[in-house]
Amino acid sequence: PLGLKERDPLPLPRAWMPQGICVMDVVYSQGHTAFLRLALARGNRIVPGWRMLLHQGAKAFHLWTGCRPPLDRMEQALCAVAGLKSV
Repeated sequence: PLGLKERDPLPLPRAWMPQGICVMDVVYSQGHTAFLRLALARGNRIVPGWRMLLHQGAKAFHLWTGCRPPLDRMEQALCAVAGLKSV
């Protein structure tokens, strides 16, 4: 749950965040966590936690139905319901 609250500490010291990497967070709340904001400040590419949630749902859809998931429609619905912005 680290990162769910605005005052949560970072999961690592600021100095340990390298540049030139892709950073993924598992927290799927609105906005960016302090962890993702630090990654962006270092010029890193980020993957917000809601993207992980989206792809977990897509995998579950495929496992349950055997059909290819409508990923674009799923993303639109998730963003609309959760008040998220697609990146």
